[in-house]
Amino acid sequence: MNDYQTFAYSPNLTIEVLPHARGFSLSDHEKLLIENIWRHEENLASSLHNGQIFNVISLEGDKIIGEFVEYKYYLAQQRDTNFEPALQIKTLSISGITTTVDKILVGQRSATVTTYQNYYELVPSGGIDPRAQQGNQINIKRQFELELWEESGISVTEIKSIKPVAIFYDLKNKIYEACAELNINYTILKESLHPSDEYQKLEWISKREIQGFVQKHSHEFVPFSIYLLEEYKKKSLR
Repeated sequence: MNDYQTFAYSPNLTIEVLPHARGFSLSDHEKLLIENIWRHEENLASSLHNGQIFNVISLEGDKIIGEFVEYKYYLAQQRDTNFEPALQIKTLSISGITTTVDKILVGQRSATVTTYQNYYELVPSGGIDPRAQQGNQINIKRQFELELWEESGISVTEIKSIKPVAIFYDLKNKIYEACAELNINYTILKESLHPSDEYQKLEWISKREIQGFVQKHSHEFVPFSIYLLEEYKKKSLR
């Protein structure tokens, strides 16, 4: 069974933000359980932050409609599936394949992140940030630029193009992933990368060697990044 559904990612994609979050119908007992889950997770990871994440309400054609909700609700849903009927959170994130000449950017996640500690993944990768909102819409191109800068220190002036690949829906984790290829000026190879606290290290892997690299680290590579690389290779061969 395929763990992912594929949707077209049109250059004309619009992401509309509802002016007000709808809220959740939760009992006092459910609210208490969510707070207890959050406090437990805070004790496990001191860097945990209850920020705003983008919850997808609908995806139809070239339009996504959603709202910003607190991260603690999504985390509670992940930790206890009994919350799914009440919360029904489906987040929207971005995943980039950053390339320059014949190389792909890969990062090793730190030991302090909440999931996939010490695993490798494609960079950039992250949720939709309220800073990418302009009016009532999300500027997804801006989100890729922000994420790349924060995770690697590569500025927007180094980006030659951002080309949509596809939108994938992760059935297990309830995440929509908007995926694109970010092509970077080759001169970046002469510069030092500056990983954020989310990563232990960043490295450029040649396209000829990436398959072997993934196989070598197959048990410590984020599953979606492996899937995205496979889909990217198929698209490149068309």
